[in-house]
Amino acid sequence: MDFTFTEEQRAAEEAAGAVFAGVSPDGVPSPALTRGAVAEDFDRTLWDRLAEADLLSLYGPAEQGGAGLGPLTLCLVLREAGQVLARVPLLETGAAALTLAAVGGPVAARLLPLIGRGELTVTAASSGRTGHDPAELAVTARPAPGEPGGWLLDGVQTAVPWAADADLVLLPARRAERTADPAGEETIEASGAGRG
Repeated sequence: MDFTFTEEQRAAEEAAGAVFAGVSPDGVPSPALTRGAVAEDFDRTLWDRLAEADLLSLYGPAEQGGAGLGPLTLCLVLREAGQVLARVPLLETGAAALTLAAVGGPVAARLLPLIGRGELTVTAASSGRTGHDPAELAVTARPAPGEPGGWLLDGVQTAVPWAADADLVLLPARRAERTADPAGEETIEASGAGRG
C-alpha cells in the first residue's frame, strides 16, 4: 500500500499552514488558566481567511462546489490548526460537511456550497447524554403529525461544541416507528439510526 499523500492533500496542508502562520498560540487564552469562556465567539476573521483560501470547501463533492478530498485532508488541515490552537469550529464543520456529502440529497446540495464559502458554520451533537453514550441513542425522531416531512425530536444532547456560535447543529437521532401492540394501541418504538 502507498501511504504517501497526494499532491492535492499536500497543497491543502500547505495552504492551511500559510493561513495559520499569522496565528500566535500565545494569543489564545488557555481554558485551564481562564475562568469561564476564553472568548465570546470563535475567530471570525480567521474563519473568513480559511474560506478565502478554499479550505472550507475541500470536503464536499465537486458538483456542490467542493474538491472531494475527504477526511484525510481534513485531518491534515486540522493538524495545522492544532499547532496554533486556532479558535475555529473546523473539526465540527468539516465533519458535518463530510457527513452531508456522504448522505447527499437536496439538503446537502443547499448547505455544502454555503459551508464551503464560510457563510454557514455547522457543529455536530456527537457526545450523547453523558458525553460517552452513542450520539444517535440520545435523541428520538418521529414524524410530526399534520406536517408532511416534519419531525419531532425528543431527547437530550450534552456538550455540543460551538453550539452558541454555530448556525446549525447536525443532530443524529433514532427514528421512531409506529407499531401496534396486541391490545390494538399504537405505540412508538425507536429503531436504528435515522436521519431527519
